[in-house]
Amino acid sequence: MRKIISLVVVVVALVIGYNLYFGTPEEKANAREIVDEVKNIGKASWDLLKSEKEKMEAGKYDDAADKIKGIFERLKGIARDNDDQDQLVKLDDLEQKRLEIERRLAELDRQKDVSTRSISQAPTSAQEESIKRDLRRLYEETESLMKDIAPQ
Repeated sequence: MRKIISLVVVVVALVIGYNLYFGTPEEKANAREIVDEVKNIGKASWDLLKSEKEKMEAGKYDDAADKIKGIFERLKGIARDNDDQDQLVKLDDLEQKRLEIERRLAELDRQKDVSTRSISQAPTSAQEESIKRDLRRLYEETESLMKDIAPQ
């Protein structure tokens, strides 16, 4: 089946190419119209993919940071209810780390905006990997503290 479809596509492309260069004026116009439509579809598809990629990159880490923030709020409430100062101090330390990661994410977003104007200012994948590692580490530390504060 795939061979038949491939063959049909090749034959159609050959007919359009032949008509574009050797056809009558009417055939040339039809072939030109088809070629223009294919170009428009290709450009629209490329723009769509580029737009979706930018959307994904823009919010890639936001959900993780928001989830950790929500967990912090719940854990702080439990630690306050238990009057556990040691856990509150640990939570404050983790909160500072979370805020630092959010600051770095904002800086990375700013660099991405600037990089559209200047390639030399583009953020590196090493920066992104570093933020991912720190975010994972923060998540693991938060999970460990969560087990201490609210054992199951």
